[in-house]
Amino acid sequence: MSHMRPHSLTAVLLSGALAGSLALGVTPGAGAEDRSGPPAGERIPFQTSDRVPGEIAPPRVLARVVAPRVYNQTSRAMAQGVRYRAWTQQDDPARDPYRVHLVEASLSTAGVRLDLLSDPNSIRQRRTVPWLMNRERGVVAGVNGDFFDIRDTGAPLGNSRDLERNLLGARQYIWTTSFWIDGSGVPQIGEQRLVASIPQRPTWQIAHYNSPTVFPDQIGVYTPDWGTTLGARVTDGRTRRVREVVVRGGIVRSNRTRLSKGVDITGRVFIGRGRGADRLSRLKVGSRVGLRWKLSNGPVRMAVSGSDQLLRGGALTVSDDGALHPRTAIGIDRDTNRVLLVAVDGRSESSAGTTMVGLARLLRQQGAEDAINLDGGGSTTMVERRTTGETRVLNAPSDGRPRPVPNGLAVFAKPLS
Repeated sequence: MSHMRPHSLTAVLLSGALAGSLALGVTPGAGAEDRSGPPAGERIPFQTSDRVPGEIAPPRVLARVVAPRVYNQTSRAMAQGVRYRAWTQQDDPARDPYRVHLVEASLSTAGVRLDLLSDPNSIRQRRTVPWLMNRERGVVAGVNGDFFDIRDTGAPLGNSRDLERNLLGARQYIWTTSFWIDGSGVPQIGEQRLVASIPQRPTWQIAHYNSPTVFPDQIGVYTPDWGTTLGARVTDGRTRRVREVVVRGGIVRSNRTRLSKGVDITGRVFIGRGRGADRLSRLKVGSRVGLRWKLSNGPVRMAVSGSDQLLRGGALTVSDDGALHPRTAIGIDRDTNRVLLVAVDGRSESSAGTTMVGLARLLRQQGAEDAINLDGGGSTTMVERRTTGETRVLNAPSDGRPRPVPNGLAVFAKPLS
């Protein structure tokens, strides 16, 4: 159970107001038949998947940014090119300290790489980070990944791609801010949007690929990586003016207005809502239907999404300095070719957590020029796997134990000689 200090109703309401900080741009045009975008006012309205209101940090007393007070430091090598550090940090005399855990992975070291962690059978299946790590060979450290649909499908909200299984999930709007490794092996942070269409109907945009929901007037596609069909759970409960088209072997096998539930997906299942359903109605049983897709800033080897970009070129890109939460984040230090995985403990008497501004400053202090916020709150988990094969949780998850999550990010490396 968490040990959050008491806070007033005012603080809770202010936290909710501060959290809704990111609105994404308009959809590019895609031809006369498809001009619909995301629902009006669609925003990222929360900073953690569990949506627990954050305690509000008191105003800073220092007028300028100064070096934080740092104590209880520890540091050790985990593997070749990978180091773990931890310390307690206080940014301002008016604010409580918090515990920081940092894994530094040098991509210049032979054998060091990053990849997505997820259940092999379904991207909706929630597992703890230790469970996900125990399936992999050569992994030495890992953290939780994307925000997810904690109240319903369990699926990640944004982009996910791993080195072996290719694209697992993506979307055209919202939750597109991502960390990825590009085709040259270089880490990147920025926007990655799904660009997908049916070749036989090139003006039809596919807005969702294995997403928890299909937006109104849009079309989504679901693959075997999704698992089984979920009926109206992917259309926000809507059962009218929806349509399901099942494609196997590139041929339409069925086209109906009733959404199936609990059926294993063996090919592709297209789901349409509103005008999207109207478009899908034109696909005749027996006709050929393909799928073309890419991510907008490809080629991409692996990818995971978060909410806000914290740093861009060393400059802060967030403004919320009020809501305190446990945090998970990724930073890129381009000068040293390091990727920084950060977990901040919070919601406890010993560690208050930090704000979005505090997290961005922390990553910049550690050398990052670019950084992204991953899921936090009770999801925040950092784990190591020793040469004995034993996994150990390095941070203090606010739920008292690692929370099952749909995916994570792993560091692979050679053991120390």
